[in-house]
Amino acid sequence: MEDIDYHSFSRVDYNNFGDSTRAKYCLAQTLLDITRICSPSTFEQEMSAYCARTLFENGFRVEVDQNGNIMARRGYGDELPLLNAHMDTVLGNVPHTSSRPKEVRDLSNELTPEYENLKQEKLQLEIKLNNLKNRKERGEILKLIENISDKMYELRKRVYDLEKTIPPVIILDLDKWRPEEINYYPKHDIIASSGVLKKKSGYKQQIGGDDKAGVGIILCLAKMTDIDFKVLLTVGEEPPYMGRYGIRSIPSSFYNDVLYCMTLDKMNKDILVNKIRDTILCSPTFAKAVMHYANFCGVKLHTETGAAADAWFIAQYCDTINMSTGYYNSHSTEDFIRVDETLKIMCVVETCLNNLGLLFQYSQRPIH
Repeated sequence: MEDIDYHSFSRVDYNNFGDSTRAKYCLAQTLLDITRICSPSTFEQEMSAYCARTLFENGFRVEVDQNGNIMARRGYGDELPLLNAHMDTVLGNVPHTSSRPKEVRDLSNELTPEYENLKQEKLQLEIKLNNLKNRKERGEILKLIENISDKMYELRKRVYDLEKTIPPVIILDLDKWRPEEINYYPKHDIIASSGVLKKKSGYKQQIGGDDKAGVGIILCLAKMTDIDFKVLLTVGEEPPYMGRYGIRSIPSSFYNDVLYCMTLDKMNKDILVNKIRDTILCSPTFAKAVMHYANFCGVKLHTETGAAADAWFIAQYCDTINMSTGYYNSHSTEDFIRVDETLKIMCVVETCLNNLGLLFQYSQRPIH
């Protein structure tokens, strides 16, 4: 960060957040630190240790479970707001080798002869079907083909179901991973891999803005404020794990003293996700309140239906939203974080932490 002239940062109108210059410096420094940590799903150990240490040093009681999920709390209120993000990134272009686990390979080898026999039988029936004109005979052959297809599907499904329960064997080649090439470009207010902005040839490294932008916001709020809130940082959110070792493994008792939750895991700068699939994440009043306070920070949020995220699981316990955090081109080597946009969202979150509690004092919380 020595190359950053943080005195040149323009000020943002924070009400109670202190000096915005210091806030932006804190955010940029934190984002550079965590984007330089390689943390694809199932390899979050270093990232989890960094986040746990940062929270502990800033007054949080921190619990790290056996999977690396972080559950933390600062303050002693009966109910506290919860900030949530995930620490893992997609494996993507991180240099690695991958292979099926031995159990999956053994089952696949065991079932392959039967599968190939069914495949040949199906092929013969299809040839026979092409030469038949009689409608009744064709119908009988079609039923046989359908039955064989069902058996083939069941064989494939047995392998697939086992594969879902046992992760692939992945070996990272960290000698080819060059975190020093992740840089801050002050002129563009962007954190990105070298060469992305000017399209230079050469090695590009995915920075994992999804969801290190969200993690960066939470860690900076822990450092720069004395607000009481809870933190949930999860592992294994990205495919193919989809929360199996992360959000799905968090005990329900963790949410007993949660007032509401803000998940920080969405692309772009102005989206508020209040619905995922058919699940309503929060009451209309809660969503409107967040959008109202966002206006104070110059952020015009609009509601959208989102894809799977930790918020989908948390919503069964409390009002929950998922919000943009200023990252772009996720899951690619062209991904980047717009620090100025992430800073504004940090202001929105801080403003909500200071004010949303009043909303719950005068309104009944919805039952999910």
